[in-house]
Amino acid sequence: MSTNVLFPSLTLTVLNPETLLHGSEPQHRIDKAGGTLGTQATWRLHDREDRILPLHCEIRWHEGHFCIIDQAAVPRAIFRHRNKPTLQPQSIL
Repeated sequence: MSTNVLFPSLTLTVLNPETLLHGSEPQHRIDKAGGTLGTQATWRLHDREDRILPLHCEIRWHEGHFCIIDQAAVPRAIFRHRNKPTLQPQSIL
């Protein structure tokens, strides 16, 4: 019996990395422990237009799925995947 266990993870990629400031990584992997995205978060992103908030969103593992919780101050959806309510493996945000 194999002892290798696959752990769920989510890899997020910025599709327009030219908008990021130097030092921001355009890709980040999140596992079941979750994480945050923002200028002062687990995945630190800084954009040229200063539109990313210190805590822009939080990603949690909940009941077998990754959930994105919008922490932005404006009442709008920050992330969308073709208007699908859940993320699928290899989803592009």
